[in-house]
Amino acid sequence: MVASWEARLQSEVASWEAKVSSLEAALTEARSAAADSAAQAKACAEAADVRVAAAEAEGRKFAEEAREWRRQAERAIVEAKAARACPPSPSPSASSTPLPPSPSVVSSEKRAAAAEVAAAEAAAAAAEAMKRADTWQAEGACVAERLHEQLGALALALEGMQVPDMAFSGVAESECRRAVTSAEGRLQLEQQRYMQQIERLEFENEELRRATRAKSDKINALKQQLTERSNTERSNQQ
Repeated sequence: MVASWEARLQSEVASWEAKVSSLEAALTEARSAAADSAAQAKACAEAADVRVAAAEAEGRKFAEEAREWRRQAERAIVEAKAARACPPSPSPSASSTPLPPSPSVVSSEKRAAAAEVAAAEAAAAAAEAMKRADTWQAEGACVAERLHEQLGALALALEGMQVPDMAFSGVAESECRRAVTSAEGRLQLEQQRYMQQIERLEFENEELRRATRAKSDKINALKQQLTERSNTERSNQQ
C-alpha cells in the first residue's frame, strides 16, 4: 500500500516537473522572440528618429525657401504696380493733344497686370508651403512618438514575464504567447502606418515645392518680359 502511494506520488511529481520544464522552455522561447521583436522595434524607432530629424531639417529649409519666394513675389508685385503707374513719357515733339495709348503701352500694362496676379498667387503658395511644412514636422513627430510608445509597451511586457511556478497552467502559457504575438502585430502595423505616412508627406511636400517653383519661374519670366519691353520702348523714344 505504502509502495503504491509512493509510486503514485513520484509519478505525479515527475509529471509536474515535466510540465514546469515544458512551460519554462516555452516561456524562454517567448521571451527570446519578444526580445528579438524589441530589438527590431528599437532599431526601427532609431531609424524613425533619424528620418523625423531629417524631415524637420528639410521642413525648416523649405520654409526658409518659401519665405524667400514670398519676398520675391512681394517685390514683383511692387515692381508690377510701379510699371502700371508709370507709362512711357511722350517725346518732346509730340502734339499737346492727348493721344490714345499705343499698343505697346497697352501690352505693357497687360503684362504688368499678369505679373501682379502671378506674384500674388506665388505669395499665397509660399504661405501655404510654410503652413504645410509646419504640419509635416508636427505629423512626423507625432508618428515617431506613437512608435516609441509601442516600443515601451513591448519592453514592459517583456519585463513582466517571470519563471512560472507549479500552478502555471497551459492557459497562462497560451495567454503569454498571445500577448507577445499581439504586441508584435501592433508594432508592425504601427511601423507600416508610419512608413506610409512619411511617404505621403514626402510626396505632398515635393508636389508643393514643384508648384511653388513653377509660380516663381512664371514671375521671373514676366519680369524679364516687362524689362525687355521697357528697354525697347525707351530705345524707340530716343
